[in-house]
Amino acid sequence: MINFGKLRLRIKQRIKRFKLKQTVVNSIVVVLIAAMAIYMVVQLSRNFVNSVSTLRAQQITDTDSLTLKGYVFRDEKIYSVGDGKVAEFLIDNGEKVNVGKHVANIYSLSSSSKRDDVQAQLNSLTDRIRLLENGVSNAKKLSEASAIFDDIDDSYYAFLLAVQNNNYSLADTKEQQFLDAMNTYMVATGRTQEAQSTINALKAEKDALVSSHLSGGCAPLTVEKDQGCYFYSEYDGYEQLFDYSRVMEMTAAEFSALTSAQKQKYGGGAIGKQVFSPTWYICFEVSDELCDMFVSNSENQTPMVDYTASFLSNNGANLTLTFEKAVYADAQGNSGFAVFSCKQMPKGFDFARAQNVQIQLSSTTGYRVPTQAVYGEGQERFVYVLNGNMVEKRRITVIGNGNGYFIVNTFEADYNEGGENTLPYLAINELIITSGRNLYDGKLLK
Repeated sequence: MINFGKLRLRIKQRIKRFKLKQTVVNSIVVVLIAAMAIYMVVQLSRNFVNSVSTLRAQQITDTDSLTLKGYVFRDEKIYSVGDGKVAEFLIDNGEKVNVGKHVANIYSLSSSSKRDDVQAQLNSLTDRIRLLENGVSNAKKLSEASAIFDDIDDSYYAFLLAVQNNNYSLADTKEQQFLDAMNTYMVATGRTQEAQSTINALKAEKDALVSSHLSGGCAPLTVEKDQGCYFYSEYDGYEQLFDYSRVMEMTAAEFSALTSAQKQKYGGGAIGKQVFSPTWYICFEVSDELCDMFVSNSENQTPMVDYTASFLSNNGANLTLTFEKAVYADAQGNSGFAVFSCKQMPKGFDFARAQNVQIQLSSTTGYRVPTQAVYGEGQERFVYVLNGNMVEKRRITVIGNGNGYFIVNTFEADYNEGGENTLPYLAINELIITSGRNLYDGKLLK
């Protein structure tokens, strides 16, 4: 006999198990559909999302340089007028003068006066008067006032830098340039009368100084050597020690002695110095390895003898130095040195005996490209750029590298050296893609 009660119970259990399996299957299907949807969204976002970073291609110049301490040699001679005399200079400091040029008036000093103090006061007053008079006689137009103000700004900060570096000779020069520029600005803005009043007051002060400390009238000082010269109203006491005629024959021991020499005191009424040649030398203490490098550079098939040098004590003034020779260290332990010449004498340049100089050894000019933006290896390197909303491929030729970037050649975009590769080169101002995913030539970003 069939037990309908047990049968119904079995049927219910089977139905329950079937529903459970169906629920599990449905859940698995839902999960799979969700995973597929997520996958499709990710793939679509990779292809269409506008998530790239760019950097505009700009040209830079990277330099390799070294900073050295140099010592200046000039064709110079102390000018003396005898004890008990001072000079009123009629020319600018460092001005080039010809034979027979009236450069100063010479006064006899009163016995109770201190020569150095009187000479310093006379120099200061004479320089200020000359600067002011030059400003009035060379008055510029009001339209140039902005440029003049830039000169004021430059000379002021150069003065502060010179004081900070304890370079008081350069500070004096920059102070004079600052005063000159201030006066030029005053004249350009229509205040000529103020400048003339200041000139009259300074002249009265100078006349009082002359009448109080000087006597016997004045005698003219003219250039008598058989060639013209540059005349300076200052000297440093090293003129006779740093012998210009010995530079090319100097030994390592001689150079070492000069770098620690004490300055001399001149008697006989020294008032300044004459410099007879525009060519001057600067010698740097260097290692034998640097001697080898300078010599090797000068002997290459394309010799490098001219170097751009930044004179740090002169507000970074750039001059061209020509390599002349190298002297190696000797057996006694004296360091070697390298000799360079220069034919430039910029106005206002401070020829301090010791100079800190940054010498440029090489330079590389090209577009700066971050390393993470570069693809490929060797000569087959490229970057992606963003042109509108399209990704495009550009060729590059690496010619240098820095910290985290390459320097690449600045070919024109349509330059082609031949062959089958017609891919354009990276051009100025193009937007280099520095980060992005799944990049390829022709990809559209939305």
